[in-house]
Amino acid sequence: VSQKPVYVVKDANGRIAVLSAVCTHLGCTVPWIEDQNRFICPCHKGTFESTGKVVGGPAPRDMDALPMKIEDGVVKVQYQFFRQLTPNKEVIA
Repeated sequence: VSQKPVYVVKDANGRIAVLSAVCTHLGCTVPWIEDQNRFICPCHKGTFESTGKVVGGPAPRDMDALPMKIEDGVVKVQYQFFRQLTPNKEVIA
């Protein structure tokens, strides 16, 4: 068992998704900024909607969704690492 920062979000249809907190630009940890209702990377100001969709800054793609399942009311996540600086999501570990 490993502990890594992730975000559990709901899309417009109410489906749950789990997003990596790692910025797709250079790998900084992206915090949720409550008063702006967005994720904003402190390093280079990559900006993402509450669903993880990129809306500004140098990030080349949306926040990365992680494989997940719900068992007995518990969200279980398969954590993965992805290559930064690429427009396509590529698992590296």
